[in-house]
Parts: sequence; C-alpha cells; structure tokens
Amino acid sequence: EKLSISREYIRRGHDISYSINESEVFSNSFISMLRIGEESGRLDETLSVTNDFYSEELNIKIEKTMKSAEPIVTLVIGLIIGLFIIAMVIPMFDAINSIQ
Repeated sequence: EKLSISREYIRRGHDISYSINESEVFSNSFISMLRIGEESGRLDETLSVTNDFYSEELNIKIEKTMKSAEPIVTLVIGLIIGLFIIAMVIPMFDAINSIQ
C-alpha cells in the first residue's frame, strides 16, 4: 500500500528517489544512493552496487544469526537425548530393585 504512493508519484513525473522517499519504506541511505544514481545518469550501476551492498549485509546478518542459534540447537538436542536416556534407564533400575 505504501509503495502504491511511490508509483503514483512516479506516474506524475517525480524522480524515483523522491517518490520512494515519500512512501517511507526504504532507508535514507538507499534513497540517497538512488538520488546519486539518478543525478549521475547511472541508475543501473548504482542499483547494482546497492544490491551487492545489501546482499552482503544480509549474508552477514544471517551468518551471525546462525552462529548464535547453533549453541541453542545443540542444547535442545542434548536435552532431548538426555530425556530419552533417562526414560530408558529408570525402568531398568525399577526392574533391578523389584528383583532384589
């Protein structure tokens, strides 16, 4: 819905950077990069560089998230295995105690 505002501004002949700025969806740095690309006449190159930048940023965030999730997953799997072992050992001890 917010991007439809940008589309309407573009249809009216406004710059892409101005139109996207009015929708308040994207960051100021992205809008600044768009403005630079429009002013220099190299919007395609600027968008390519911007894509590379944000892709790298996303990869870094995913890597950090995965590194922080690994210990949690290991702990959960350890707890599950521990519960299975306890569930198997307790009946054995009960059987041994009932024999004596």
